[in-house]
Amino acid sequence: MKYLVRFISVFLLFFVLSICFFAYMNVGLTKYSESTSVKYYEMYKDNAAYDVLILGTSRTYYNIDVQTCENETGERFYNLGIAGSGGYEIQNSLKGFLAVHPKPKTVILNIDGNMVDIKREFHNPTVYFNSLENKAIYESFNEKGYPAWLYKNIPFTRVVEFNDDIRNNCLRGHLGEKDTYVSHYHGYLPMRKNIGKFDTIYKKTTELGHLVENYQFIDSVFQTCKRNKIELIFVVTPVYNHHFSKRFFDYDTVIKYVNDSIALKNGINMLFFDSEPLNYKNEYFEDNIHLNLKGTKLFSLILGKKLKELN
Repeated sequence: MKYLVRFISVFLLFFVLSICFFAYMNVGLTKYSESTSVKYYEMYKDNAAYDVLILGTSRTYYNIDVQTCENETGERFYNLGIAGSGGYEIQNSLKGFLAVHPKPKTVILNIDGNMVDIKREFHNPTVYFNSLENKAIYESFNEKGYPAWLYKNIPFTRVVEFNDDIRNNCLRGHLGEKDTYVSHYHGYLPMRKNIGKFDTIYKKTTELGHLVENYQFIDSVFQTCKRNKIELIFVVTPVYNHHFSKRFFDYDTVIKYVNDSIALKNGINMLFFDSEPLNYKNEYFEDNIHLNLKGTKLFSLILGKKLKELN
């Protein structure tokens, strides 16, 4: 009996210490990555109403200033862009958002190569851990084989997903440091002001993938909007000097298919901004595929004016 008591005592001590250790780490991470913490709270736990959602990758996250769009259109926008995301994560972000928010009038999907990448899952699963109360997020983690029940109900088990960068960021947070993206508004985090370096030599090209299955996540966004009676708009946002067309030999084929076989077939407006004059001036770009702050302000104004015309 005494051995059982010892075992239970050791187990309880381990459990309590693990809870305390995780709480310490979580506080540090939240302090360090304040902008990310706020964004994921707004997306998957808050219930504020918005008129327009914008979905996409970092080229949405950093390159569409929703406040500029709001000023131009008079509507309330939220930037649902997620850096490094693929099609699965993007369509899942919409489902997670709709699980807690009133449905918007319009969803704008930024079409680029990641939307047809069917191998990407969660670019950084750890940023979702405080959002597992959201039914759609919880179900998606289960779907991808994560022990979602454990991560939700026994939070210290999440540390198995923490890498060295996350552990270091925890310590930085407790030391009062913050990441560089501290300014945020409705999900938008601005890029830097500087002009970056550009890769203009394309020695190797690769493919995105032009099979029917590659478009499953675009179709998922469409079906979700259709069920909820939400207007869907596709956009092709600026990229420096047609970088994607030069980098991926089937990029133009993919974009044409989305336009002809999905957008036109289903009455979806598809707006092209990849041939605007700003696409050919490096003063507007951080790198080949990301606008800098100056470029973002200009493009967001152009986008806002175009959306206002559509309305």
